[in-house]
Formats: sequence, C-alpha cells, structure tokens
Amino acid sequence: MPLPVERQRLLASAELGRQIAALLDPETKVEGVTSGKLSRALKLIGQPTKVGGGNFTDDDYAVTARWGIAGKGGITMPAKGRVLSRPFDAAERTALEDVSGAALAAGPRITGSAPRPAASAVPLNALALLGDETCDIFLNGK
Repeated sequence: MPLPVERQRLLASAELGRQIAALLDPETKVEGVTSGKLSRALKLIGQPTKVGGGNFTDDDYAVTARWGIAGKGGITMPAKGRVLSRPFDAAERTALEDVSGAALAAGPRITGSAPRPAASAVPLNALALLGDETCDIFLNGK
C-alpha cells in the first residue's frame, strides 16, 4: 500500500480515516454532525424544496410512485425515481467554501493535494474533488 512521503499528509489521512469511521458508527457522536452545532454545509443536505418554489401542500407529501420493490430473500430494493444533476447554487457553494476554507474553483478539477494542518485534517482540494455539480433526487419521479 503506498503511503504519503510527507508526514503531514499521512497524519491528515489518518485523521480523515478516523472521522469517516466515526461517521459510519451510529453510536459515536460526531461534533458538527450528530452533536454540538450542526455544520452550516450539512444544513443544506436533504433539505426538502418544492419544484417551482412555494409552500408544500398535503398533496406534495403523497407517495405516488413505487418507492420500493420486493427483491429476493425479502429485501426491499429502490424503485425508479429521478435524479437531476445541476451546478451548486450560491448558498451551497458558500457553505461548502466555509467548511473547506477554500473556494470552489470553476473549471478543471484539482487532483493534487495540499493538506491543512492535522488539527482540521481536511485536504484543501476536497471541494475541487466534488466537482462543480450536485444532484437533486425526486422520490416520486416528478
């Protein structure tokens, strides 16, 4: 397994691994995610919005599509929905920049690495690796 030559990159990688392990463990409290003040960037994830704007009505909450299909062995598999790729909006871009401390660069994605101090352990190129787009998921296929 190749290891980073620079000590700082190895420490940043190890810290990132610890953070990922904590996020995957439902019994571990993660500051800014499951405990403490919620990270500004995370407030935008999964926020329901109505296509075309406006307030939700009771009809908007109706499940009108097959959201799950019975699979082999009694498991439930996801059914069709709709995924729409789009650029980050201004609020998403600002929140992500605040978290990373770096601006999302338009244009080519950065593949190099420039880690921050181990205290934050977030590589400066993390946002560049996300790319310029996110996606919206429509469960009812509308």
